[in-house]
Amino acid sequence: MTSPNPLAAPPTDCATVGSPQQLNPAFGPGIGGNPIWIIAASTTIHVGFGDGTLRGVTYTDHGWSVKVLWVVDPNFNGQIQVSGGLLDTEHPLWMQFGGPPVKSAVLDPTKAPTGAGGWPGFPSYLFIPTAGCYFITASWASGHWRLVVAAGL
Repeated sequence: MTSPNPLAAPPTDCATVGSPQQLNPAFGPGIGGNPIWIIAASTTIHVGFGDGTLRGVTYTDHGWSVKVLWVVDPNFNGQIQVSGGLLDTEHPLWMQFGGPPVKSAVLDPTKAPTGAGGWPGFPSYLFIPTAGCYFITASWASGHWRLVVAAGL
């Protein structure tokens, strides 16, 4: 493993669109769109805490780890492919869903644990190598979405 890169504050000029929607009171607001959301209170991903500390955060060869919960509409039964990258270079955003880190994952809600209100959930980590604007995409047989988030310390 390489030594940790210093991490700057999230940029303020990312072209984020939309705002978190309240999906279920048991797990809070989410960003994304039907049928899959990332549980987040904003379109900014903070590595560690907003006060500049990195308590509980690990640095890996793929970047700083950030816990993320993905939830799927309980009425959706298809597979969903998720991926992402750094907006200006498209350098891949690594993610981890229980196994080794990957650049892209296929999520199957019929094989996921069901959480509050019957919503299948996928706990994961995103690995943020540097502060920046990132895109995250989700695609399924009948559609897709792409969102932009700011990430940093």
